[in-house]
Amino acid sequence: MLMKLSEKFREERGLVLFPTMMLVILIFVIGLATLELTVMESRISFNQLEAARALSLAEAGVQMAVHQLEADPWWKEGYRNYLFGEGVIKEVKVDNKLYSVTIESLGEVNGIGRRIRVELARIPVPFAYSLVTNNLILGPGTKLLIEGDALHLGDFALTGLAELESFLLVDGSVTIDQAIVKGAIHATGEIAIHGAADIKAKLVSSREIKFKSNQSRDGEVYSDIPVLVPNISTAVDFNWYAQKPHQLLEEPVLSVDNLCSGILLASGDLTIMREGEQSYYQGQTVIVVPGTVRISCDLVPADPSAQSLFIVADQIFVDAHVRELWGALIAADSIQLMGGSPKKEIHGTLKAPSIMLSPGTIKLYYLSLPGNHLVKEPQFLYQINNWLEVIH
Repeated sequence: MLMKLSEKFREERGLVLFPTMMLVILIFVIGLATLELTVMESRISFNQLEAARALSLAEAGVQMAVHQLEADPWWKEGYRNYLFGEGVIKEVKVDNKLYSVTIESLGEVNGIGRRIRVELARIPVPFAYSLVTNNLILGPGTKLLIEGDALHLGDFALTGLAELESFLLVDGSVTIDQAIVKGAIHATGEIAIHGAADIKAKLVSSREIKFKSNQSRDGEVYSDIPVLVPNISTAVDFNWYAQKPHQLLEEPVLSVDNLCSGILLASGDLTIMREGEQSYYQGQTVIVVPGTVRISCDLVPADPSAQSLFIVADQIFVDAHVRELWGALIAADSIQLMGGSPKKEIHGTLKAPSIMLSPGTIKLYYLSLPGNHLVKEPQFLYQINNWLEVIH
């Protein structure tokens, strides 16, 4: 009887052992599959991260090419093996045609590459910046708001409780002391923040950005990033205008009502005024003054899409009561906007070696002006028509 029970127990134990082994094997297989899946997901996540970084490098290559095109519209050399952080901008190709440019940029990180192809339309305009100067001076309490890009060719200092809101590209160093900064500042030199400055801007420098330890900031800060500056000068060639067909202005006063299309060349200093309560100018006009011009009235076109006004002079003064200007002010020496008016709006461009702005609020809007044939050396804007990530 005992032998029968023992044999029966061994038989049942054998029957239990087999499914137990199968269960252990199944758990082992599931564990291996889970481990492999985890490793695969980790590898995929890593590759996606590297691919995103490579894509960012490809985008940086496109931006570098666009900056070079702004400096030299016919540039086509491209880049090869440009080291950037932990990756490399492997290649940037530029197909530069008369009215269009195609840029193809390849970024690579740890052997993982991403390629972008961008098609740009080249648009000729008299000025591609809303402000171009070597020395921008904001008086205490001046609030300058710029819609469009501003270019500062030289060291820039912002002090005295002034406020700047813009995208400012500086070819030099930047010093900010007791001022408010919004928007963005990109500089080829060092950016130093002193005193009780209120920084709410994106700061980018090819070198170092210095903050005091107790200063608060609400913005992005990037140092050791390449910043490229276009090859633009503030020089004025008066002979170029004198050699063109022009009308000579003998009187020292010019009324807005008497403006006409073409180049008007003054014989000396000039004051621009209006006769009635409100006058709108007509046509595409350049007023050239080899001396000082004083603007003592608002200058507004009847049709901004068809009419334009360029004022070219040694010095330009805008009276305090002037509130609205449409056009480009170009000076060989300086432009000064006098204080007194609580608010001024300028639709166009200010371009001079020195620009002085008195206290008050000044809004500068970029305006692409018609009349390229009336100004020397038009600049180019680049409009993105197609932005494509190339999949091989």
